[in-house]
Amino acid sequence: YGNSTRWYTPYYYGNSAPFWLTLSDLNALKALRIADYPMTTFLSFDSDLIFSMTEEPVEPRNCSMSSLPISSAAYVYDTTPPQIVSFNLSMNAGKLVISFSETVDTATLHVNQITLQNTVSLYNRTQWEQLGLDMNTGVSLYPTDIVTVAIGPNDLNRIKFLSNLAKSLAITFLAATNVTVQDMKGNSLVPVTPYNALMVTYLDPDVTPPLLISYTFNLNAGLVTLTFDETVNINSLNFSGLTFQAVQNLTIFSVSSQAINFTVANASSNSTATINGTMSLNGTTLSNITNSTILSSSLAAILSLYRACPVLSIRLTNGNISTTLN
Repeated sequence: YGNSTRWYTPYYYGNSAPFWLTLSDLNALKALRIADYPMTTFLSFDSDLIFSMTEEPVEPRNCSMSSLPISSAAYVYDTTPPQIVSFNLSMNAGKLVISFSETVDTATLHVNQITLQNTVSLYNRTQWEQLGLDMNTGVSLYPTDIVTVAIGPNDLNRIKFLSNLAKSLAITFLAATNVTVQDMKGNSLVPVTPYNALMVTYLDPDVTPPLLISYTFNLNAGLVTLTFDETVNINSLNFSGLTFQAVQNLTIFSVSSQAINFTVANASSNSTATINGTMSLNGTTLSNITNSTILSSSLAAILSLYRACPVLSIRLTNGNISTTLN
């Protein structure tokens, strides 16, 4: 091939200048459907794009009538199918983030074609969950190469119910069929089969405490049903942690800190303490107390009552878990 300097000359000083687009630029073009077809592909540029060997700037091409953008002399359609590169899962926020090899058309996404499983292979998986059973599971319709799936509460609770799925990296894998999504030119996804599932890259565990949102009480049958905002471990139910009481809010009974300390310390004696404060029930003031003298043993009993808030109440001591679970 001759002298190495002459060999490289056509590359650096030729009349053609090939270059590769960055992946982010290429994905941005696809997302906006620019260069989708030959008749919608035009190139404009300023005079500082490139220079001749005598340092003359190139003639600019823009949207003016005298120098319109240039159409493509050759055009190759996108026939490369998209692939799933990686995925992250947040069990805390209920988000599944999937990174693709290129921009995909999220309007074609079928979340019910995505399955989470606890092993890399279908042969030895023991727990799995197919998404999309909850109508609230979905994505935004803006084309992108990084798709965030908002997992609906029903889908999320079904995943949480499975003790050996999505609790650690080692038991979190994803499978997806070829009809899961298409790219901007209609090419179908390269499937991630359940026989060779993709392991999660980052897993955000569920650290949000459950919230009791409602309960029902059947006094005739003695049945109480608690409803939480997420799946809970029914076997961890502590009956002694439940108290039924006759009032909802016992707001305040206040005395000075010295009186409290003095009274508690001398509760068994007949000494007295001077207290100031108010006693109220459900926001209604029952009485005002000003420089009143009271036996410390009596005050200790009152403070104990109001600190614990058990007015006309009963704390459960035992119970049986209902066999009918929703």
